[in-house]
Parts: sequence; structure tokens; C-alpha cells
Amino acid sequence: MTHFPPPAMHERRRKTLRVVGMAVSALMVLTVLAVFVLIFRNERAHDEDTCPFQAWSERAFSNGTVFEEQRNCIENITERRYRVVRDKQPGFELARKRLSSDRFAQDRYRWEIGETGQRIVIKVFVDERLSSEFREEDMVSQ
Repeated sequence: MTHFPPPAMHERRRKTLRVVGMAVSALMVLTVLAVFVLIFRNERAHDEDTCPFQAWSERAFSNGTVFEEQRNCIENITERRYRVVRDKQPGFELARKRLSSDRFAQDRYRWEIGETGQRIVIKVFVDERLSSEFREEDMVSQ
């Protein structure tokens, strides 16, 4: 059987596709690396040692208190933490909420405590819509 060399046009097309494929692959790798860098930067900025929470508000419920704490580690980003402290028991963190600072404005943001049996539920509202619901029973089952 005789093998004929591929026409020059096929060879050029193959080289072009190889270059395009390598360029797209490099772009994908760079995009993934950029995402990792942004995630790392964001999480490192929210390190407890370098950017601690400050007391913000507190609400009492039947047998304890929920403390809302806040920090601003990155410009225009606010993070709030909700800690539950029951009478004669150690406290624990129930939830965290990170939003743009303007969404935590007093006229846009509010939170409520509800109780289901012996467990509490924290509801966070932004622009009068339920943004998040944190249930203590979900924390206990983990």
C-alpha cells in the first residue's frame, strides 16, 4: 500500500488548530488561576486574627441571647456573624452573612429570631425579602 503525504492545505489547517487549541487551553488555565487568587485573597482578608469581629447588636430569646457582630475587611464588603449564647452553656456561631456594605444599611437590612421548639431560627431580610434563613437544628445535625 502506498502512503501519500497529506496536501499542504491540511497540514496548515492542522497547525492552525493546534495553535488555537493551545491558546484556548492557556486561557482556561489562566482563568482558573485568577479565580483561585481572588478566592485566596478574599478569604485571607477575612482572617480572624487580622480582621476581628466587633459587637454590633444583640437580641434576647427565651433562654439566651443572639449576638450580631460585624467586620469590614475589604472595602464595600461587610460580614456579619450571629453567635448564640444560652444560659449556663458555652456559646456557638450559628451563621455568617457577607454582603456589599450598602445592603446592610439600616433601611434595607433587618434580622429576626424565631423559635421552633428548643431551637432558634434567624431570618435575614434584605429589601424586605428573605435573604437567608439559619436554623439551629441544621447546625446540630451536622
